[in-house]
Amino acid sequence: MDSLILGSLAITSVGLGSWFAGTDDEEKPKDVLSESRIKFYPYISAATLIGMNLLIEGLGPQMVNFIFMFYFGLAGTTSVWFFLRSFVSKRFRKFKLFMFPQSHSIITEFVLPAHSVGFYESDAILYPIALFINIFYFRTRNTIANNIIAFCIAFNGVLSIRVDKFTSAAPLLWSLLIYDVFFVYSTDIMTSVAVSIEGPIKLQIRKEHGYSVLGLGDLVIPGIFLSVCSRFDTFIYKLLHRKSPYWIVGMIGYALSMAFTDIVCYLTKSGQPALLFITPAVTVPIVILAFIRKEHYAFLSFSG
Repeated sequence: MDSLILGSLAITSVGLGSWFAGTDDEEKPKDVLSESRIKFYPYISAATLIGMNLLIEGLGPQMVNFIFMFYFGLAGTTSVWFFLRSFVSKRFRKFKLFMFPQSHSIITEFVLPAHSVGFYESDAILYPIALFINIFYFRTRNTIANNIIAFCIAFNGVLSIRVDKFTSAAPLLWSLLIYDVFFVYSTDIMTSVAVSIEGPIKLQIRKEHGYSVLGLGDLVIPGIFLSVCSRFDTFIYKLLHRKSPYWIVGMIGYALSMAFTDIVCYLTKSGQPALLFITPAVTVPIVILAFIRKEHYAFLSFSG
């Protein structure tokens, strides 16, 4: 049951984030990740993970958690706010109170919006709600509050980190698969950091002995690829006035891979790098579908 809940949360977060990425909205991020930045993402991820591990060993988990509490608090508040406002009609955004500060650095990517966002009268209600949920979590460490915030961080990450091409999104996903496999099978650094850091960086469900855990990277990274699928579907619909199944096929692949990961974890009695199963399940069927539909040229050249 715990795996079913985790899988459902992951699928819903990835599905909503990638679907919204394909809709028309003037407040969607316009800037895209450059090719050079995509190439360095695995190295940045590895350096960040190793750096976090060194901090934990040097300062101790308690001090590191205290330092990062403010970062996670801001990131969580912004993400919950963004999730809530995604479902509020533009009719309730009539009076712009001010422009919310924009992120200009990879360090503040989840703390501040990745693009210019107006703060409207409806946000004056939504932002305090988001702030309350985060304060409640950091005071109680409640599992439900953790999952709400982690869910929203994943949603916001999928929506905000924009890659415009399949030829960029697929290599990003596959390169981070290699990173994931290396740090799960070759070292215990990833496990050590995940256990030591107390923050909404993972979905978790309490079980009889400990927790079932799913890292947000297993949501955000595939979600970035599925966002491109969603935008490609929108492009095909506008161009040819017919529906396109790429996003649906990708989501089915993601759901099946989550189930398969759970089966492998159960059989091996140990944690597995979920991207090892998610990456081929999401990317391979999409490529095959493009060739079957004879849309592979448009698929490979698409940028949006």
